[in-house]
Amino acid sequence: MKARSRQTPIRFSGPPANLSARVALPAASVQPRIKIGDDELPLRVSGDADAIYSLAFSMADDTPACELEGQVIVGDTMHPAVVTVKLRPKMKIEPSRIDLKAPAGQSVETILNVTNLGNLALDFAADQSVTLREAGVLGRSVASAFRKRDRDVADRLVALGEKIRRTPSHELSVAGRMSPATLDVGAHTTVSLTLGIPKEIDVDTRWSGSLALLGTRVRISVEPTTPRE
Repeated sequence: MKARSRQTPIRFSGPPANLSARVALPAASVQPRIKIGDDELPLRVSGDADAIYSLAFSMADDTPACELEGQVIVGDTMHPAVVTVKLRPKMKIEPSRIDLKAPAGQSVETILNVTNLGNLALDFAADQSVTLREAGVLGRSVASAFRKRDRDVADRLVALGEKIRRTPSHELSVAGRMSPATLDVGAHTTVSLTLGIPKEIDVDTRWSGSLALLGTRVRISVEPTTPRE
């Protein structure tokens, strides 16, 4: 029969995919496990040869936020454990890149496929603006800043930020809402976006930006053409 430890419970916390605890346990020749209800899961271990400093395991992404009781099994010993599953908003959005080629000043419609991979229902609204800069300007600015060897790294980063801030930019308007407004865990829907290309944007130049949606980024590339008379 396994001996039950009277130690203070080992407390795990985090999102479902990475529940971790920092503890000091004797090293064991067998892999530690955690038992929650009828399920036993292996624990990932990191530390040195004499003690275990970190334990971690994963549960299904859609495990709801909750507190669970369990036992950490090390050899023949069972240590009480408490597992706090935290909220984890996570969306899968496809496509991950939108390429637009249309006259300046025109509004363009596009469709996003959205799946809720997190552990809570999510509201989705994309009413915002995206800053567009000439494609490749960031890479060129970084290369230019780090070619100046007379400055230390901090000065180069400050100079880089100032240079990027001074580069020409335009604001692309983005409007889109989900119907229904709330997406349940595991559910899928499509979202229609309206993207407004600025009237004053320079044509014959490729512009790029990033649309942030619930921790996911969708790259946007715009090649504006001359409006028709």
